[in-house]
Amino acid sequence: TKPYFLEPQLNIVGYKPNVLKTDLSMIGQYSRFVHQDKVQGDRVVFYPQMSLPIVHPAFQITPKVGLHMTKYSLDHQAAGEPTSMSRTLPTFSLDSTVIFERESKWLDTGYIQTLEPRLYYVNIPYKDQSKIPVFDTGLTDFNFAQIFSENRYSGFDRVNDANQLTAGLTTRFLDANT
Repeated sequence: TKPYFLEPQLNIVGYKPNVLKTDLSMIGQYSRFVHQDKVQGDRVVFYPQMSLPIVHPAFQITPKVGLHMTKYSLDHQAAGEPTSMSRTLPTFSLDSTVIFERESKWLDTGYIQTLEPRLYYVNIPYKDQSKIPVFDTGLTDFNFAQIFSENRYSGFDRVNDANQLTAGLTTRFLDANT
């Protein structure tokens, strides 16, 4: 199947750290999707977020809230189907890491070994999205970065529902001399 053409796409991304101890970010996007055989239309996305990073040399905790808003104006819809629709979903995540260190020796070389457990919680309520067309969205690959992200989809046509906790563990060996 031929993919949709973007005619045009405009993106606005903003980030302002340390505003009254919070970090503010925003994603805005306008896209026009064109296809000769399928439903086509305009999508507007606005996704403001606010996080409160608590950073210490031994740990980091970052709660974050956001509001994912999307509006569609569609052409060539089947008879009886809506030509305009919108979706608003609140998002919440909590990312936390602790860093433990210990000095060790191996083959007469000094090392510092770290043990870094990480917990990541995300909560996004369920919303029926079956009437929303899929213009440019797909499932992401399962990998280390993806398990610590809010949305398992790329693109903005789908936002997963989630009430999940992810746990990970990293260890590092650092040269004690350098």
